Amino acid sequence: MAKQDSNRKRALILYWLYGVVFAGLLIYLMFPSVEVARHLQSSVEKAFPAISLRIDKVTPYIGPGIALKEVTLLHKDNSGAVLGKFERILISPALWALVRGDRYFDIRAEGFKGTIKATVNILEKEGKRGFQTDTEMEAIRLEELKVLSNLAGRKIEGVLNGSIFLIFSISNPISANGRARLRLAGCTIELLQPIMGFSEFAFGEVTLNANLEKRRINLSQADFKGRELNGFVSGFIDLTAPFYDSGLELKGVIEPHAALFSGPDVRPDTKVLMMQFLKKGKINFTVRGTMRNPTVRFM
Repeated sequence: MAKQDSNRKRALILYWLYGVVFAGLLIYLMFPSVEVARHLQSSVEKAFPAISLRIDKVTPYIGPGIALKEVTLLHKDNSGAVLGKFERILISPALWALVRGDRYFDIRAEGFKGTIKATVNILEKEGKRGFQTDTEMEAIRLEELKVLSNLAGRKIEGVLNGSIFLIFSISNPISANGRARLRLAGCTIELLQPIMGFSEFAFGEVTLNANLEKRRINLSQADFKGRELNGFVSGFIDLTAPFYDSGLELKGVIEPHAALFSGPDVRPDTKVLMMQFLKKGKINFTVRGTMRNPTVRFM
C-alpha cells in the first residue's frame, strides 16, 4: 500500500512538471512578440516624441517578465542619430510593489560593453506622467556611448561606474531633480584645440558628485588624476535646450606634473607664461561660456 502511494506521488509530480514545461513552451511559442514590440515602440515614442525605438525581438522570461533583444534608440530630430544600442533588456514588475498597487519595474540592460540596472517608478499626478529612476551602471564603455561624444563635441573614452537618481516629468524633462555619483577609470578626453602640445588628456581616475535641481547641475566636486595633471572642478551648469547651449560657471585647481611641460610642441614662451600662473605647484582656473563654446581663464 505504501509503495503504491509512493508511486502515485511520483507520478503526480512528473505530471505536474510535464504540465509546467508544456505550459511554458506554449507561452513561449504563442507569445505575441510582434504585437508587444509594436506596443512598446508606440508607448516610448508617445512619451518621448524625439526618440524612436527599434526592437528586433521580444520574448517572455522567468522573472516573470519580458526580454527585449537587439534594442536601438534613435534621435528623430538628428537624422536618426543612434543614442544607444543594447544586446538585451530584461523588464519585470517589482513583485513587492504589486501588493501596494505601485508601478515599479526592475530593468537590466546589457549594452555599451557593460550593464545597467534600474528601478523605474511610473508617476501620475494631476493627469501628468513622470518617472522616478534609480540606476546603477557597471563597466560602461564611454566610447560605445556615441551620444555623449556628440553632445560634448569631442571624443571621450573610459570605463564608467556609478549611480544616478532622477525624478522628472515627461512634459518637461529638463526640469528634473536628482543626483549622480560617478567614477571613471582610464578616461581620455579629446581637446578641440591643443594645449601645451597635447591633443588629449588622459586620466587614470575621475570621480564626480553632482545634484540636479531647478534646471541647474550643482557640481559639488569632480576630482581627476592623470599623467599630465591632477586637480578638481566645482560649480554650476545651467541647463537649456539644446544641451550644448547650457551655461557654465565652473572653477577649479590644476596640479601640473612635469609631463605637462614636456609636450613635443610646447614653445618656450608658453612654458614661461604657464609658470607665471603657477603658485605653490597649483594653477587656478575658471570655465565660463557654454558647453558648445567654453572659455577657460587661468588665474
